[in-house]
Formats: sequence, C-alpha cells, structure tokens
Amino acid sequence: MQKRLFPPSVKVTVTEYTPSAYIKIDGKTLLVNSELRVLTDTGNNGETLPTVTGLAVTDYKLGEILKTDENEKIRYYKKFCCQRLRQRVFLIRLSK
Repeated sequence: MQKRLFPPSVKVTVTEYTPSAYIKIDGKTLLVNSELRVLTDTGNNGETLPTVTGLAVTDYKLGEILKTDENEKIRYYKKFCCQRLRQRVFLIRLSK
C-alpha cells in the first residue's frame, strides 16, 4: 500500500493556440500558429490552411517557436496572418 499526500488545490493553466499554416521543412509538415509556434509535426490534419515554403529553419521543438534567422520572411508571414487572408490562400513561398 502506498500513501500519497496531495496539495489541497492544484492550479492548471491551459493556453489554446489557433493553427495558421503548415510549414514544409526537410520532408516534414509542421502545423504552426501565427507566432510560428509548432503545434504538431504529424503532417496535414485535414484543416484547410495555407502551406508555407522557403523558410530556412535551424531547429524546432513541439510547443516552441521555430528557430530561424530569416527575420524579413517572418515579418511577411506575421503580416499575412494579421490580414486574415488564410481562407483564400493555399501556398506562401517565402523564397527570394
């Protein structure tokens, strides 16, 4: 028999993120939000969202913001997300 003492209350904070686009990186498809936070790396989950290509990513981890040195491309991506054009756009090429 094991005995455990639990605190009288537990605080749980849940933050919900809204998916904004898919990003193709090294053969993987990442689902990200408007801040480029990686929500999943399991590919397209059926949502109708634009696919972003041409962004050089140095590293990514689930739940964290993509690591990249391409600040100008990130500005274009964030501007796109703010303009709420996602329903009409299927592909965003961030290449020069």
